[in-house]
Amino acid sequence: MEKYFFSIVMLLLISCKAWGCDKDNINSCFVLLTKDYGILKKNDMAANVNIPGNKKNEPPPIAPKVDPSGLYWQCFPREDITLTLEDIGESSEDLGWKENYGNLTISVLVETSSDNHHTDIVQHEYGMRRMSIVSGEEFTFHQFQKLMEHQKYVCLAGGFVNRIEKTEKNGTRQIYYWIFEKIKTKKGCHSYFEGGCS
Repeated sequence: MEKYFFSIVMLLLISCKAWGCDKDNINSCFVLLTKDYGILKKNDMAANVNIPGNKKNEPPPIAPKVDPSGLYWQCFPREDITLTLEDIGESSEDLGWKENYGNLTISVLVETSSDNHHTDIVQHEYGMRRMSIVSGEEFTFHQFQKLMEHQKYVCLAGGFVNRIEKTEKNGTRQIYYWIFEKIKTKKGCHSYFEGGCS
């Protein structure tokens, strides 16, 4: 019995080490790049680690020319997040549909520092894996709105794609591009893939 118990304890410790986490501190996980504000649980992290291409389980690199390296969670104040649904206007009749494609994006704008003459902005752009018909994207848009309604913070998971930096009149803007995977608030969770929410 003691041998069995010891094996379970070792397995749990190894799993926690693989996550890059302190077992009691979810904020020490490499897959979490911000505070989680009490929204995320350890099982939210479990699906995002040990991903091929992310052998060191490190945060995404900031170099502009890097392939996606795994899924990462970030949590932001609700007021910093904008949902946009755009009708692309391209006919999809060639695919047997009678609707145009829609493009759903989640944008996050964070002012990182400012003084009288200089402002640095970090912008995160979460795009869907592929475009869908407008009515399908509209349904998802409303699901996201319901999850975010009356919430102080929103958490997003995505795969890192690219980073660019722009010099602007009063400072710099760093834009991070992500492939959307999940959105979670204290009200619930929505995943791009069915069954992806814990």
